[in-house]
Amino acid sequence: MDSPALWTDHDRLALRSTGALAGMTAELALLQSRLASASDWRPAKPLLAEIAWVQQQFEQMTASWSSKLVVALVGPSGAGKSTLLNALAGREVSRTGLTRPTTQSIIAYAADAQDVDALRSRWRASEVQVQTEPTAHGLQHLVLVDAPDTNTTPAGLVALGQVLDTADVVIAVFSAQNPRLHDNIRFLAPYMRHLPADAVVPVINMVDRAPLDELREQVLPDLQETLAAEWGLQAKRIYLVSARASLTEMAFAADEQPLHSVNEFSALRRFLFDALNSATQVVDRRLGRARRLVDLVHEDLDSALDQHRSALERAKEQLERLAQTTSDALRQELEDRAGELRGLDLHAALYGQLSSRWWGPVGWLVAIWGALVRGAAWMTNLGRRGRLLGGADSLEAPLVDTASIEAALARLYAMRWPPVADALSAAGWTGLREQDRWQAEAQAASERLLTQAPVALSTAIDVSVRRLAHPLLQIVLNGPVLALLAWVGYQTVSGFATAQYLSATYFQNAGIALLAVWLAAFVLLQVTVSLAVRLRLRRRASHELAKVASWRLADDLYAQITALLTE
Repeated sequence: MDSPALWTDHDRLALRSTGALAGMTAELALLQSRLASASDWRPAKPLLAEIAWVQQQFEQMTASWSSKLVVALVGPSGAGKSTLLNALAGREVSRTGLTRPTTQSIIAYAADAQDVDALRSRWRASEVQVQTEPTAHGLQHLVLVDAPDTNTTPAGLVALGQVLDTADVVIAVFSAQNPRLHDNIRFLAPYMRHLPADAVVPVINMVDRAPLDELREQVLPDLQETLAAEWGLQAKRIYLVSARASLTEMAFAADEQPLHSVNEFSALRRFLFDALNSATQVVDRRLGRARRLVDLVHEDLDSALDQHRSALERAKEQLERLAQTTSDALRQELEDRAGELRGLDLHAALYGQLSSRWWGPVGWLVAIWGALVRGAAWMTNLGRRGRLLGGADSLEAPLVDTASIEAALARLYAMRWPPVADALSAAGWTGLREQDRWQAEAQAASERLLTQAPVALSTAIDVSVRRLAHPLLQIVLNGPVLALLAWVGYQTVSGFATAQYLSATYFQNAGIALLAVWLAAFVLLQVTVSLAVRLRLRRRASHELAKVASWRLADDLYAQITALLTE
């Protein structure tokens, strides 16, 4: 049973690994959201698929924190992988021979068979041979795996891919006689890309069969250059080993004697069984691989953006100009149609709301006038379809002529959309050049205008009503009427108290003056309302309607590009 101190160490490592992985998962989610907002961008789909694959890897990592570090020996047939595993184990674990490919199944070397059980589910449908050594030094936190050869059968390649997807550290074994085997290098390249640089350990085997000068001056530099070019790996060290010479009780025939004594097998063995053999290394290596996968997503996104950046910026500028041009054209079109945005219907709707906001004597006249105007509008629009506004203040009225708006949009985009579509195509979008696409958008804009025009007009009217019902304006217009009424009242009460009764002529004149001031205040309000409708409300209503009929495709694409270019 593990000691309490050891369990505490396990808990500490588990907390650190879970917290770090949660942070990287959140980072992936942000990238996923950024790409999802630009789902029409051509590179977004493969990048989203890449993120989904990395998330799946994270789920598997979360379930594997307690499992041992997987160290995979990979390479082509004849490179000596099996011999190297046997030398590391100190006995025959993996069969060697002259037939090719030699290793076709997965061979795992572990302290206990249970160490491999969790891996079997990920090595699905693959033949797995398990060799155990409970007392072996260095296997407390490691499982050594001899993977199928890179030039094996199709089934073997599937198994090799499964091993590489689970490997925490890869020992890439090359033959000193042919280290730059291109099929081997190319097959392993995408898997090596998924691993941190320190998780790939190159090994040149059979070094004793190559002359020492050739080994140091040609084989080693050539392999370093190839790994840098093909894998992007700047190998800090390439182990030069002779696995065969490291086997116990190994005898060489007279014509197979080693050409030199260079053999770094002991250093490789110390690296595996001493440096890697710790619980901390298990966590660090897996977190390193997770970090590498997230960095790869960033790199691939940055690469796609760099490839399209100038085109994206040009397309964004053109979309911005297009949106402004469309908005201006729509506003002008709607302003030109004065019959739809001015007149009895608009005054009726305006006074319908003003009557509920005005108070005092002028407010009474506003309510009466509003009722009269609404009644006249209702009579005028008998038999005409549509509603200007919804809710309690609804009035029968003609809606905006959507056919003219649709035609105006179609004309506008027939001239201005093709070059924008070309810029978007260069930036990574497809299917935007078709005429049906922008015609459908024009029709959609017209339908939005048809259904949302009442709300847009109501919004414009509401803004005007708030200003026309401002408390200061109400005080200014109601003030003279109320002041005159208060003065007459004061004079009446004062005369009654002093027994100096006012004549009927006084009250007649006072009434006429009061009515004149009252009507003058209302007329002034009428003039203010007319000016507001003529100078402000029409423009504001046109602006609101233009927003409703805006080109949503262009707006959406602009938002997508902005999301992509925002770091």
